[in-house]
Amino acid sequence: MSRAWIVAILLVTFQAAFSFPKKKIFMGALVLSYNNDEQGFQTAMEYATEIINNRSDILRDYELVVRYAETLGSPIYSILGVFNFLRWPKNESMQVLIGPAWSRNAGPAALACGTWRVLQISYGATSVELQNDQYYGMLFSNVPSTASFNYARLAVLDYFGWKRVAILQEYDDKLYSSAVANFQDQVNWFAPGVSIITLEGYQKGENKENTNQEFNVIKLDARIIIGEFSIYRAAEVFCEAYKLGMYGPKYVWLLAATSSGGWIFSPETFSRQHKNLGCDHSEVVKAAEGFLVIANVDIRQDNKTTVSGLDASTYLAEVRKRNSQTLARTSYAFDSIWAAALMLNETSNETRPEDLVLSSDKFSDEYKDLLEEQEFAGLSGPHKFFNRERMGTVSISQMRVEDGIAQLVQIGSHDTASNELTLNNAEVKKMWKDGKVPVDETRKERKVLTYSLVQLIIIGVFAVLGLIYSLGFLYFNISKRNHKVVRMSSPMINNVVLLGCLFCYVFVFLLGIDSRFVDEHVFGILCNVRLYVLAIAFSMAFGALFSKTWRVHKIFTAQRAIKRKMMQDFHLILFVLVLVLIDVVFITVWIFYDPLKPEDIVFDDLIEQSSDLITIPVLKICECTHRTKLFGALYGYKGILLLFGVFLAWETRNVTIPALNDSKYIGMSVYNVVILSAIGATVSMVLKKTVYYELLHVLVSVVVLLSTTVTLTMVFLPKSFCITHGKLTAQSGKPHIDLFSPREIDRSNQLSYRGQLSGTPERCEGHLCPSCSGVPASCQRVPGLGVPKNPMMIKTALKWSYH
Repeated sequence: MSRAWIVAILLVTFQAAFSFPKKKIFMGALVLSYNNDEQGFQTAMEYATEIINNRSDILRDYELVVRYAETLGSPIYSILGVFNFLRWPKNESMQVLIGPAWSRNAGPAALACGTWRVLQISYGATSVELQNDQYYGMLFSNVPSTASFNYARLAVLDYFGWKRVAILQEYDDKLYSSAVANFQDQVNWFAPGVSIITLEGYQKGENKENTNQEFNVIKLDARIIIGEFSIYRAAEVFCEAYKLGMYGPKYVWLLAATSSGGWIFSPETFSRQHKNLGCDHSEVVKAAEGFLVIANVDIRQDNKTTVSGLDASTYLAEVRKRNSQTLARTSYAFDSIWAAALMLNETSNETRPEDLVLSSDKFSDEYKDLLEEQEFAGLSGPHKFFNRERMGTVSISQMRVEDGIAQLVQIGSHDTASNELTLNNAEVKKMWKDGKVPVDETRKERKVLTYSLVQLIIIGVFAVLGLIYSLGFLYFNISKRNHKVVRMSSPMINNVVLLGCLFCYVFVFLLGIDSRFVDEHVFGILCNVRLYVLAIAFSMAFGALFSKTWRVHKIFTAQRAIKRKMMQDFHLILFVLVLVLIDVVFITVWIFYDPLKPEDIVFDDLIEQSSDLITIPVLKICECTHRTKLFGALYGYKGILLLFGVFLAWETRNVTIPALNDSKYIGMSVYNVVILSAIGATVSMVLKKTVYYELLHVLVSVVVLLSTTVTLTMVFLPKSFCITHGKLTAQSGKPHIDLFSPREIDRSNQLSYRGQLSGTPERCEGHLCPSCSGVPASCQRVPGLGVPKNPMMIKTALKWSYH
């Protein structure tokens, strides 16, 4: 035998003789039943323990021993199991308690563990109530809790743009109420844009109160509903929803995993558990179709090798060899054993597992800190604790009905640690039957009513033509201001009339600017600018016309005092300025105390409603608090001015002296303005705030355009016609008025007066005076006034009219 073999045999013999046995460390595990491991949780933990004990890189000097106690689904048995573990000898003290699976059992067990400061890891408790440090400070939940479900809910709400939600919860002391409270906190912290419009409680069993709660949800137009209730209440909830019509593509229910189960997927289970529900299985399925459920991922979705050396498929194949009933979600129990083992592997010399002292803060605090630090690739997914809560991945699934069979289809997942939402785009496209994402409320869309574009263009064209028309007369009036015909008509006053008419056409443009062209602030300014423009335009145009008519009236009524009281153009302009000043002061005070502002008028008769949209027609108008009184005062003031104009027009209706050639046409213009203004004011009062807003705009625009255009035509077209065609009298081929000086009258004692009186071309010549016998009556009196006039008086009046 060679020397090498001899040395090897001696080393093996020495190691066998002097090696120390592994120290045993004990953990307790609560399972539903250790005599019938029908779900495979015990099988999974035994398999994990086996792998750990066969590894040399973890707990090398220790042998992990897990002892089991059954809970039978009862909180009482859960507490008894903890007490049985605590009765072990000191050298077999329980390092960590694994389990139980359900929140209602994990809570009472945690209270007992907290008394003896025993670290507890539950592989199935999801209630956020267990995050209460005061009562459950030693409990770590190894599955994503309801808080993780709420994070996923917020991510789903954000993805689909839902901002309004209602909550319907089952009344209970802790489980569902704590989940709802956590959701409300998360909304306040992370999603302030989400509005919880109502929180309705749901009693166990069928009663009228439950119907009222769901009816409140409908009344508030809730479309997105957060459901927190058990699988036993879920069927009742959806039965009531069916009766109330709360189903279909416009409603979305977001449920937790505890709300879905055999009631929906198995007609047999439904019939057995809900015999007297009041709805059959098909009706409940119809009401529940499309709900989204947030649940824990049973096992990781990839084929990554985990810390145990296994991937998901290998693990399932192995445990199902041992127990064919093992479920995929037993991965959480498997990872719980690994988390505890990795934590014990990191203990310091001062807190060695074999030195454990129950109720010792030194051990419990270090164990908690070490467990929080453990991060590894587990079979249930990336493994990490934060504040005793598992940061993991939750699944998002939708209930769909295919061939009359309800089934859950996973559409995505949410990673709590990274807050990352991952959705399967192919499945997302199939979520909504009509291809449209449901809205979170019946949207109310304001449709601002505006004038027809064709209508605005047509009126705008006429307004432009009116501007060109008035500018043409303005050019004519200025260029021909020294011509006798224009000069005798007071060209300066005519310019004021033309500027007023220009402003009237500008007002028509301003009237057509609605809310589609400007924002609300500018529209408010525009309301007041329109008021200024129309009032000033009226005062300038028609105030100047009335002043000219007034002067004509004064000429033929002031007999002896005509030389003293004759009115010059300066007086007429001053009169117009006074009218404009009154307008400016009145409107300025008006706007200062009660300005016109945009106001929305809603026409209920025009509201259009569909399943998801209500279109509300809104018309923006100019309004103020004391509008009726203020407009009444303005209309009254302008009305008095119009009445004054009517009076002057009537008094001078028969004055047709060419030198005072505006009187008849001004009178006709006044009649036109009075009639059209009365029509416009009446129509405006009747159609204001009605659906006939376009008709009102057309009528007001037509009244302004027509009255302004007729006035321009009456006042300026005859002058233009006389000058361009050379017609003023029937006898002369050119406009001709001979005014003899007083010296000529005195010398010849004759008056050669050519003109037109009452439209009759008649010459009065060779007479010493109009009062002589044989003189035609039409030469003796001014038609219409019946007041004898001295030729010198008429000559003087005509002289003043030049200025």
